[in-house]
Amino acid sequence: MRQRRGGVNDSLQPSGPRRSIDLLAAAIEPADGFVVAIYAVAMLPHEPRHTLSELRAFASSQDWRVYGRAFWDCDRSTRPIDRAGWRQVEHLTTGGFIQGVVTFSAAEVSTDVAEYEAVRDRFEFRRTFLAHVPDDWRRAQPDSGSAG
Repeated sequence: MRQRRGGVNDSLQPSGPRRSIDLLAAAIEPADGFVVAIYAVAMLPHEPRHTLSELRAFASSQDWRVYGRAFWDCDRSTRPIDRAGWRQVEHLTTGGFIQGVVTFSAAEVSTDVAEYEAVRDRFEFRRTFLAHVPDDWRRAQPDSGSAG
């Protein structure tokens, strides 16, 4: 059995990292491992290739399989459901195509604590998880082929 590793950095919300680890532990891991989507919020209306590459590397370091494409938005709405990329990610969790979503921080889901908690409640209900790259995580080997 594979050891589960939880990448969490949940300083935004009052329930903190413990709840994210609990969500990961409660998620139903398929026999061939978790499939996760990577999601980022960009400052400019261009695909954040470097950020997505780092998220992909982090997910791989956790032995998670990354869904076929990455998701991102340039919209900074505090309501993630108002963002097209996030809606696609939510549909994938609802449909059971992915078991988790990886972002750099909780703020990429929402900077509003109540809104973030609502997302976590939905994920908990679906037995899926959110993972955020810990501040101290560093890629083991740089990906020399990525542009960003």
